[in-house]
Amino acid sequence: GWQAARTVALPLALPGLAAGFILVFLYSALSFGLPLALGGERYATLEVEIYTLTAYQFRLSEASALIAGQLALTLGATWAYVALLRGGTGVPASGLPPVRGGAAAGLWSLAALVALICFGPLLAVVARGLLGSGGPTLAYWQGILADPETPLLVGNTLRFGLLALAGATLLGGLHALGAWRARSRLLDLLSLLPLMVSPVSLAVGYLLAYPALSATLPLLIAAYTLLGFPLVTRSVLPALRALPPRLTEAARSLGAGTWAAHRTVTLPLTLPALRGGAALALATVLGEFGATLVLTRPEWATLSVGLYDRLGRPGERNLGEACALATVLLFLAAGAFTLLDGGEGEVT
Repeated sequence: GWQAARTVALPLALPGLAAGFILVFLYSALSFGLPLALGGERYATLEVEIYTLTAYQFRLSEASALIAGQLALTLGATWAYVALLRGGTGVPASGLPPVRGGAAAGLWSLAALVALICFGPLLAVVARGLLGSGGPTLAYWQGILADPETPLLVGNTLRFGLLALAGATLLGGLHALGAWRARSRLLDLLSLLPLMVSPVSLAVGYLLAYPALSATLPLLIAAYTLLGFPLVTRSVLPALRALPPRLTEAARSLGAGTWAAHRTVTLPLTLPALRGGAALALATVLGEFGATLVLTRPEWATLSVGLYDRLGRPGERNLGEACALATVLLFLAAGAFTLLDGGEGEVT
């Protein structure tokens, strides 16, 4: 079994493993919140430097130069990612033999390790919001509930998220429909462009392109929408491509026009994928931090901004209240995702 895995399965899986490596690199290279909060001056990244040059020093030309260099790096990585996945085929899980013996033990061990790495920090945040240094306490929750700013943070988060959800669902669905009908690989690849640009770089680009709209709500919602719509497109497009062409042809032969056929045939069959993509987009924009920090005004602060603000203040109480706010954001995103997706979404 191990020899077969090494000589057969591993060579076949190498393109997918390499694509996954590039995807992790892109996600990490474009990360902003983590290096800003945990990296400090010593481990500052391009994202942190772009934000510093824009928000504190107002040196937009130098920030633009860094963004151009970053974009060249991510474009190259994305091109390699698409090239590695081109022509790849998957094997249905039902067609694989059951896992037994040492392979099963290794698989369960890996699953336990992933659960520990992924969910351990989240459980620690929830626990810290409920447990102070001296034991169980609700003081942190009482503090954020008594703070008059908290309803504003929650309200802004929900309001901006729902507005961006409407825009991302409409734009992503139309983009997927256009790429499907035109059979255009270019339109398909264009949906990846917003994923290759970090939220901070996107926000700086908006400031440079539309200076008259600086510090306006439409600019912030536009940034949110642009960050969310690729997730809808990447979910809906594979579902559209999987539709049998005969179904639409049958609707047309029975007298339905183009839009009537899409409304009565295409939309119901792709609705689970649309819901899944919309759920991902909403969960993403609810916790969006980089673009919000650059484009927002004080009265537009969201839960992520309020959390970061408390983390920047010293003291045990501020840390506990930040954990409480993070718990609110966590359950808000999980609830929105569950409500929209309902366990039926198909995301590719």
